[in-house]
Amino acid sequence: MLWMLVVPTTIGYLLTTFVLDSDSYLYFLLTRQTPIDSSMLFILGILLNVIIMIIGIWGSACILIVGKRLIKSPAGRTRSSFKLVRKQGAKLIVPLFLTTILRLCITSLWALLLIVPGIIYYIRSTFFGIIIACEGKEYRNSLQRSKKIVKGHTLVTLLYLVSISLAIIVPTILITSSLTGLTLLDERLIYAASIISIAVSAFAQLIMILTTILLFKHVKALS
Repeated sequence: MLWMLVVPTTIGYLLTTFVLDSDSYLYFLLTRQTPIDSSMLFILGILLNVIIMIIGIWGSACILIVGKRLIKSPAGRTRSSFKLVRKQGAKLIVPLFLTTILRLCITSLWALLLIVPGIIYYIRSTFFGIIIACEGKEYRNSLQRSKKIVKGHTLVTLLYLVSISLAIIVPTILITSSLTGLTLLDERLIYAASIISIAVSAFAQLIMILTTILLFKHVKALS
């Protein structure tokens, strides 16, 4: 499942570096040697990045499905083919994408009124993706279900989320920073270091999703 997070991000990086960067030779060829102008190339870049984002959501959905199975069968007795997981994950792309937008809109509205209610709503709705994958509730129902589970345990959830984030993000930042430092010694390493950094970040995202699923199970038991 990791490759479904690594590949889209890597493609996005390569597109930005070699195609959309105005200093690159490929950009020169596309804008000067073909009928494509810079505005068309910009639109093409947006479309490609949207496709890459959708593939990234698909990868996250697949991880959620696998995580759900791991919770139901921790010993790993329940097995599914990668093809089946991909098919199930594809069905979650639209609900995950639209619910994410809905959550951001509601959080922003709360934040416009008072900052604290916006933060509380964001924390309480943090499990919406897991609920979409595990319980089949979508859109506003998944947000309301997450709020109901977390309500009364908001502080506990926040502390767990902060602890998980620190435990995963800090080492990731240290690793990616050290790779960036290597490029100062030899500029030829910049592309390899960037792709390795992407892989490390994708692995961190995978661990983050799985640990959040376990947190969901814990908070749900408290409820």
